[in-house]
Amino acid sequence: MSLDGKISRRDFLKLLGLGTLAEGCKPILDRIFPKPTPTLTPTQTPTDTPTPTSTYTPLPTSTPTPTNTPTPSPTPTSTPTPTDTPTPTSTPTPYTRKFENFAKTDEKLVGAHYYLWYGPGGRHWREGYKGIPSFGPYEGEYDSANPGVISTHIDLATGHGIDFFLVSWWGPRYGQDGYIDANLQDHFLTNPLIKDIKFAITYESLGRLREHHEGTEPRIDLSDRFNIQTLLSDFDYLEKYFQHPQYLKINGRLVIFLYLSRVYTGDIQGTIEKLRENHDLYLLGDQLYWQSPYDPHQQELMRLFDGITAYNIYTAVPEILENFEERVDQKYGEWYDVTQKLGIDLFLNVIPGYDDTAYKFRSPNPVLARSPERFMRLLNIALKYCDKLIITSANEWHEYTGIFPTKEKDLLYLEILRQTLATH
Repeated sequence: MSLDGKISRRDFLKLLGLGTLAEGCKPILDRIFPKPTPTLTPTQTPTDTPTPTSTYTPLPTSTPTPTNTPTPSPTPTSTPTPTDTPTPTSTPTPYTRKFENFAKTDEKLVGAHYYLWYGPGGRHWREGYKGIPSFGPYEGEYDSANPGVISTHIDLATGHGIDFFLVSWWGPRYGQDGYIDANLQDHFLTNPLIKDIKFAITYESLGRLREHHEGTEPRIDLSDRFNIQTLLSDFDYLEKYFQHPQYLKINGRLVIFLYLSRVYTGDIQGTIEKLRENHDLYLLGDQLYWQSPYDPHQQELMRLFDGITAYNIYTAVPEILENFEERVDQKYGEWYDVTQKLGIDLFLNVIPGYDDTAYKFRSPNPVLARSPERFMRLLNIALKYCDKLIITSANEWHEYTGIFPTKEKDLLYLEILRQTLATH
């Protein structure tokens, strides 16, 4: 296997000091995602039938001829009513961590976008992903409510330096049955390993608020009464998550990521002030992209937030995709310069690549080839400017940005993350 046709996977691992991983990934993953052992039938593994030993059966003795003495009728006895024997229930085996919680040992704050929208019967998987035959998640099409899957994901994330998940939230009734919100409330937050990781909400603006288009670009008007009321009621609903002991706080305030805040129009300042009146918020704006941060209007918008980031620094502009890492380095330098002057926190985005060609509900964008080398270069660029990172993503498979183990790359992306964090 080659990486972008340049260097073998084994040699690349050796350059990273991860040479033993080349031979060791699959056994590790097989322990993390154990395959069920088939039950053997008698024809598969015959067992020796023990030869019966002879037992002596005494011959019957002659029965004396009965006399005419009447035999008393037996007194009837009541037959006890059988009681139902309870079916024994199996107690789930507690999950045992496979990795040390490395996230607690470094000084950096690292988050990853996390999705709880996968369900049984191909739910959400059927929207399309690069999964066949060899690119999908190592564990196959899992159910996000599965406690073993959740435990494994927390173990993998914290074991390789991820401090928190930004959990994608689409409202209390998304999908009519509200299954994403239920997965968060009833499964993710009740998992025994939740104590090991922080979480915050990604507010999915395009999924919750009314939008219009200016040309091809979406716009969300925060002067629209519907949008204002939806935001206010949604944040009130989210208060139950804000109160969770593992909810992420920065400087004592509740972190929430506003997806695509950069397309907000109208009374942005007034609406944000209303949100802050009711909740002690640390607002992380999705403001950073390929526009110039030196634009006075951009700086005015930046001041409305406590921190800024990009959901995904990928762009469909072919000219930018050429020499992508070099262009990202230059752009991140600009945003670092401006945020330093404005006193705003900067969280830089890192991706392994982007490929939505298998997604069924939109025209595909130009592919940014996913590769371990690209991921490592972008990590190093981001860490050159700040110690706060957001990775897109842990498990977004429709756009093929997940760094969790795949059938193709095993633990490689996670190991690169851990190794890079350890050396900075």
